[in-house]
Amino acid sequence: MSRHSSTRHFNVKIPVRFRDLDPMGHVNNSVYFTYLEVARTAYWQELHHDYSYDVLDFVVARAECDFVSAAMLRETVRVEVRLSRIGTSSFVLDYELFDEQSERLVARGTTVQVMIDRKTGRPRQIEPELRARMRSFSEHWGTTPEQ
Repeated sequence: MSRHSSTRHFNVKIPVRFRDLDPMGHVNNSVYFTYLEVARTAYWQELHHDYSYDVLDFVVARAECDFVSAAMLRETVRVEVRLSRIGTSSFVLDYELFDEQSERLVARGTTVQVMIDRKTGRPRQIEPELRARMRSFSEHWGTTPEQ
């Protein structure tokens, strides 16, 4: 995912908390996955225009993060999210994390989500209406996902 100042991206701003730090004084590597989770949840809820957790009908099947520079206390991490791929029953979100003040790239991440049937817990197809809404929402934020 490349960053262009003229392109707006869906984003969430997360202040670094003292509890996020490791003994070296920077954000612990495991906390970045929480930052991805916060951004992913906000993205999905905004897509549905719903801030309840009832709309979260997927599970994370894969999560990865590349650490570029350390985030520190008193910084605010801006997590930019983009939908990069929509499959039959899964979708991929890519993330870039920046220090809000300096614009320094902190990390890049990717998660693969699989839609599930809440009753059976088994994967299910992404409905055509949801697929269209996901594509439209992504295009609103400046990206066109792969099929």
